[in-house]
Order: sequence, then structure tokens, then C-alpha cells
Amino acid sequence: MLDAGVTVDAYVYLYWRRDVRAEVARALETIEGLRVGRLWLDCEDDSSGIEPGVIVERIDTAIEACALIPAGIYTGRWWWAPATLDSSDSVTCLSGTLSTRARPTRGRRSTPSRHTAAGPGR
Repeated sequence: MLDAGVTVDAYVYLYWRRDVRAEVARALETIEGLRVGRLWLDCEDDSSGIEPGVIVERIDTAIEACALIPAGIYTGRWWWAPATLDSSDSVTCLSGTLSTRARPTRGRRSTPSRHTAAGPGR
């Protein structure tokens, strides 16, 4: 499929009460040697009891841990706004850009979005 031009990305669900750098490292070990275009960081774990600033720091840590592979943040507005106080700091910490694409919600009230962090050379 890759030879036909199909792109492949990878995905890791981040748990805020664990070491996110280690979680990303395990994901990178799993995909080592594969032609993966982007590692999506799922940022929808329960953040109750954790200050938004701490969540933003952990997202920054996860993005930095992606090293040379482009990072993407996969989340929904329903989670992002309260958990990070609607911060865009994490997605710009790599001197990158923030883009949001709404997806159909199939009857849900909140509109999920996908945030992409693109840093130098990404």
C-alpha cells in the first residue's frame, strides 16, 4: 500500500498519570523501521484533579519526545478547552502552526477536532 502512495500514521493514547515521555518512547520503539508519517498523540484521558498548566506541560513533553517524527494532537474540543484552558501553547511550542478540522459528530453535542503540531522540518 505504501508503494501505491497510501500514507500511514501511528497513534498513542496518553495517560496523564503515567510518564508520557516513556509512553511515546514505547510507541516509537513499536514503529521503529516503519515508514510512519506522523505520530498522533491522543490527549483525551481523564484530567480531573490535574491543573491545566500541568496537562499542557505533559503535552509539551510528549511532543518533544516524538523527536524527529512529526507529532499530531488528536482530541476533541469538549476535552481540550477545559483540560488545557483552551491553550494553544502545546501546539506552538515547536514553532509550528495550529490547524483545526471539524469532523461530523453523529448526534453528539460537541464537535471533535484534530490539532496538528508541525515544527521545523515537519
